[in-house]
Amino acid sequence: MPERTLKQKRWGRLFLALHLLLISQIVWWAIVFSRYVNSHKELKMRNAVLESQINHVPTPSLTELEQEAFHQKTMFFSESAFFALIASLALWLLFRALKTEERSRKIQRNFIEVLTHESKTPLTALKLRLESVKEKLGANPLSDDLRRALEEVRRLIGIFDKSLELNRLDRYAPTFEQVNLGELITGVLKRMEPLFKEKEVQVEIEVPKDLWVRGDSFGLQNSIQSLVENSVLYNDSIEKKLFVTLKKDYGSATLSVRDNGPGISQPDSNLIFERFYRGKAGKRVPGTGLGLYLCRQIILAHKGIIRLIPEASGAHFEIKLPLQESLG
Repeated sequence: MPERTLKQKRWGRLFLALHLLLISQIVWWAIVFSRYVNSHKELKMRNAVLESQINHVPTPSLTELEQEAFHQKTMFFSESAFFALIASLALWLLFRALKTEERSRKIQRNFIEVLTHESKTPLTALKLRLESVKEKLGANPLSDDLRRALEEVRRLIGIFDKSLELNRLDRYAPTFEQVNLGELITGVLKRMEPLFKEKEVQVEIEVPKDLWVRGDSFGLQNSIQSLVENSVLYNDSIEKKLFVTLKKDYGSATLSVRDNGPGISQPDSNLIFERFYRGKAGKRVPGTGLGLYLCRQIILAHKGIIRLIPEASGAHFEIKLPLQESLG
């Protein structure tokens, strides 16, 4: 069944339940109030009879007491019916507004997805052509211009990738399977070798290949790549270094990504996982402020933990994921 239909059914059931609860509560109040009026009428009748016997005054007629009780019940029931009508109308209007908002959000998500996907395709082709031309030119003076053009194209592709990930995040449903985390990390770092070479980063890797987790391979790759990219792009040291380690730690697979860059200030460290947040370093490095936010959401979906480890220098991120036995 389509996701939109399931959501609409859930919303419909919720508002139906609220409406039934409201009606049942009003009916209960009406029953309690009716009993109270009847008992009050009987009490007044007994007190009136007793007072007439003591003071020798005429006893009030039962009709008068019944009319008074009838007026009280009529007033309560009319006010309750009016309240139920207004509350039901308010619930219906709220339900319709939420349905309209959900429909608008879906249209917006579809538009963003189509736009980013259609824009990313020619950019990817352009990147491949520029890389091919750059290799053919070799040490030609134009190579430097091509390198800058490639950086801009890669940045645009990165922006589109983050936009697509953010657009899909509210529908993100991980496909859990046993994943060899060591091999997955090694594969991510191998694909990023051109970036390491271009930025002249010395990478030290200590990753065993026999640590298994249960998770979504695509989501984990994106998370790890975001951490590594940040460590490379925000490192302005003369001799850039990156340390990637993976180890088994009390039933968890612990991934550590550390660099020797300027690090992250205390004010920024409390906000770096927020959506669209960019710290002081964001002024000199282009970006969207979505990488760490998406990374955190994906790790949380895996029932894992991601945190920034305080260091005297450099940025140090740590991811902990529940460990699984290998397929053997």
